[in-house]
Amino acid sequence: MGLKTLTKWIALALRNEWFYLFLMGTTMAILSFGIDFLIENLQEVHYIMYASNSHSYVASLFVWLLFASVLVFAAVLVTKTIAPKASGSGIPEMKTILRSPGLHKEFVTWKVLVAKLLGLVMALGSRMPIGKEGPFIHVASIVAILFCKVQNFILRKRTEDARMTELLSAACAIGVSCCFGAPIGGVLFSIEVTSTYFAVRDYWRAFFGSVMSALVFRILAVFWKDEETLTALFRTNFRVDFPFDPQEIIAFVVIGVVSGLAAANFVAFHKYLNKKIPLIFKSDTQRQMIYPVLVAAVYSIMTFPGGLGRVIAGELTDKQAIMMLFDNATWSNPDTTAFIDERQFLAEGELERLNESSIPVSEVEAFGWDRATGKPTGANLYVSLTLFIVVQYLAAAVAQTVAYPCGVFMPVFMIGAAFGRLVGESMFAWFPMGFKGQLVIPGGYAVVGAAAFAGGVTHTISTSVIVFELTGQISHCLPVLLAVLVSNAIAQYFAPSFYDSIIVQKKLPHLPDLRSYQNYNTCVENFMKRDVAAIHALADATQIREILGRYKYSVFPLIDSVSNKVLLGSITRAELSHSVEMSMPRPLDSATVNAAPAMITEKTSLHRVHTMFSLLNMKRAWVVNGGRLVGIVTTTELSEEIVGTARKFNLDQRARSNSSIASEDLEHRLIESEDDGEDSFDDQVHFDRSSFNFNQSHNYTRTNL
Repeated sequence: MGLKTLTKWIALALRNEWFYLFLMGTTMAILSFGIDFLIENLQEVHYIMYASNSHSYVASLFVWLLFASVLVFAAVLVTKTIAPKASGSGIPEMKTILRSPGLHKEFVTWKVLVAKLLGLVMALGSRMPIGKEGPFIHVASIVAILFCKVQNFILRKRTEDARMTELLSAACAIGVSCCFGAPIGGVLFSIEVTSTYFAVRDYWRAFFGSVMSALVFRILAVFWKDEETLTALFRTNFRVDFPFDPQEIIAFVVIGVVSGLAAANFVAFHKYLNKKIPLIFKSDTQRQMIYPVLVAAVYSIMTFPGGLGRVIAGELTDKQAIMMLFDNATWSNPDTTAFIDERQFLAEGELERLNESSIPVSEVEAFGWDRATGKPTGANLYVSLTLFIVVQYLAAAVAQTVAYPCGVFMPVFMIGAAFGRLVGESMFAWFPMGFKGQLVIPGGYAVVGAAAFAGGVTHTISTSVIVFELTGQISHCLPVLLAVLVSNAIAQYFAPSFYDSIIVQKKLPHLPDLRSYQNYNTCVENFMKRDVAAIHALADATQIREILGRYKYSVFPLIDSVSNKVLLGSITRAELSHSVEMSMPRPLDSATVNAAPAMITEKTSLHRVHTMFSLLNMKRAWVVNGGRLVGIVTTTELSEEIVGTARKFNLDQRARSNSSIASEDLEHRLIESEDDGEDSFDDQVHFDRSSFNFNQSHNYTRTNL
């Protein structure tokens, strides 16, 4: 078999969606496992270098600070040099791209992929409070597009936008699943954060790719001897027969309320930082060089094990911190064995795990853990957890403002787990005998807090499913769902999601969600743009050039005449330019016209228009009245009306336009009465619609009008 034949067979195999999704899932699982391996080694080197200088306080502080600062500086430098578009989460960009797969290609190039992976390894290796979930959604999407390009290059065919949207939807789910080994939660999370509307036909693609990704990811852990068998990432051992008492529901609701308020404040604080940082660090050099190093240095000082880090477990990695916060025995009372299960998981297995791991002694003591006995000590527990929450909360928001690849899910997940643990330990202290003879499970509260705070920041319900898959238990199903719903209700009332907030800050094209019932009573006539530059059917080359020079729109409406304004279709700027170059008496005779553009009436409700734009990924709709063009609605007008910024302007505009419309109608009636006995307009201009090649496709290249 020759090379040419082999490549053709590979391309044909990629055309098969089952093989394509399997290859996608496997590739992303290998990338995720490899990234984790590199990150863990960098973090291990960081700790070894610090420990080797433990005899000198100044030397150990210098090494701890320098290592993190250098890696953060390198992450920012690599991102800026290779592809600046690789900075940030990537989820806001993917949400924009899924609306229009053919646009915003600068976010999905191979350079962005390289910068994303290299920058992510160095940023996470520095122990900064960031995650890799968002960036991996971006990475999976880029890999999907690159696979399609390889296939297109070999077969000399172009992947349709509709199929590309389906593949990108599956890629987003794969990107989450390969990070946690959670296929169900990964699919649901990707749908919630990237799609306004999700086609049911894409479910099987997302689930199949996610299952393959999660399976390969966990098999690699077993093969590499990180795990003994296929198991959950943060496995818990909560009792199942009596996991919680109905009276504890109040505490779970409190966790949801506080998490929702804290999540809204987190989003607002991050937005405030993004506004203030350019005012303090005014030049690009300061923002991309000095600021990242300063952030890394300050965070390293706060987590330095010889200082404040001794109290807040500064030596912990995110994975180690979450594993300890999910422990199923209390730390509050060192004299009780709490509810150690039949296998003595805590007293024997957990102690052995701690001794074999690289978790330092200082962080074990910081969270109230006595390595000698394997029992919790309870010393300064509440102070340590409170400081841990405050420091990580502030640091996580600040870390998201640095120009390197970063995700927000893991930091807020860990902060929520710490808060839930704090509430659980407090409940154990207030009710030391528990309820009905069963002791309180602080680890269950940590699971509830992790899901609630992460769900509040991201405005997702799927975090509840993710924690079930991460812990391997569903015993706290009702408390988790209840807390997540409460947190979401409060967070959505006060602030947008973290990803939507970034979309607004970066000014990415988007369509806000409807939030008020009053929007159902708003009609198109209240916010449409009435002054529309149109091309009439008999326009000559001079008139077309004049319109193209005056207006920079990408699409123009085609009308029968200036007086009637009957909408015949729409024509792109490229077609108009090409028709002018043909030097024909009637340039539009050779143009391709879209004879069925999206049309709505003046009385169409805002809710219906929003649904149309969201479902069909529309960018504009022509407003007609009896077939006569009266205005246009684009995503700009629709977005401004939803957020309320254009309401006053619209009121003034409507007041001014009413008189002009009335006079225009009177003028038309006078003209019609004078021309009563003459031939029809169509006979005078000899307009022949058959001369147009009406094309149903929408091949537009701009997001504005």
